[in-house]
Amino acid sequence: MSSRADVAAAVDAATQRLLRTVEGFGDEDVEQPSALPGWTRGHVLAHVAQSGDAMRNLLQQARTGTPVPAYASQAARDAAVEAGAGRSASALLAELSQSAERFRSEIDALPEPAWQQRVQVLGGAEFPAEQLLDRRLVEVELHHTDLDAGYGPEQWPSLFAQLPLPEPMRSQREDRRRSRTEPAPVRVLLVSGSTRAGSTNTAVLRSAPAMAPDGVTGVLYDGLAALPAFNPDDDHEPLPRPVADLRAQLAACDAVLFCTPEYAGALPGSFKNLLDWTVGGAEMYGRPAAWINVSSVAAPTGGAVAHASLATVLGYVGADVVDAACVRAPMTRAAVGSDGAVTDPSVRGQLADVLRTLGAHVRARGAARGDSLDS
Repeated sequence: MSSRADVAAAVDAATQRLLRTVEGFGDEDVEQPSALPGWTRGHVLAHVAQSGDAMRNLLQQARTGTPVPAYASQAARDAAVEAGAGRSASALLAELSQSAERFRSEIDALPEPAWQQRVQVLGGAEFPAEQLLDRRLVEVELHHTDLDAGYGPEQWPSLFAQLPLPEPMRSQREDRRRSRTEPAPVRVLLVSGSTRAGSTNTAVLRSAPAMAPDGVTGVLYDGLAALPAFNPDDDHEPLPRPVADLRAQLAACDAVLFCTPEYAGALPGSFKNLLDWTVGGAEMYGRPAAWINVSSVAAPTGGAVAHASLATVLGYVGADVVDAACVRAPMTRAAVGSDGAVTDPSVRGQLADVLRTLGAHVRARGAARGDSLDS
């Protein structure tokens, strides 16, 4: 296992490699597209410089005990990247270098006990300041790769290539490896709002992976029943294991597809409990989300109340609700085969369309994992 000093040295070396690449850029080079959809190389470089200062802020907080936010807000971060993307190559190089120096100075100033102080980015889950070294190494190595300027996984040092990483950083690193040979598929997390063994909602989502179009993969979440009752006092590190798993799976996906019944005129309690656990983390912020409503025509409201409540919660956590992928596909249990999958061709067709729409939306907005590594 790599020591803190080893990782800090790896950050320094990775930063120097990045700076050498940028030293060879002219103004036209930074205006070229990067490997991240919708971002030029200028966007990537502006983001890396600003994230260095954001992490420096968190190290300062750990050292002084005075709250120092990584960023003023998500909107401020996004606006700063847009503004920075238009700067000259020399200005971006200077910002990168100065940001790296400020980050390194704060590392050197941090006393031993402060490395265990807990920090967070934009309201996300708390983590020890020590993890900022891993996060910074991921930022520099992966975004250097994203410049699409001749640096890639084949040049990664073994310490970084083999470094144990939590989600979503582990998936982000694997995506960069895979993108050298094939585009990373859009990963859709499938979340049923029912714990019933014979649930039609779960049956629909169980059928989704087989209906996914090329370039989209569906992963069924099966931890609903294991989640503890939400208690704000427990929403801190270390999180209960089922909650940590839920947030890791949300962080590792590109989009979320929900399918929930309506119970007693509202969302089922167990599903609302899952949604409550997403509020304290930042995993759903900006995450494309949709739902498929399969409540039968005999249901009192056709599931409309439950899905209106779902829309409210998704708006509260800042999810990117993809209206074009939210559909009504009424069915009964008779449409579920002996293998637990949906047999109704109409519902299967609508499910395929939903997944296709989600995949297209993710690609169009550049929302694939890795566009924002420091959240």
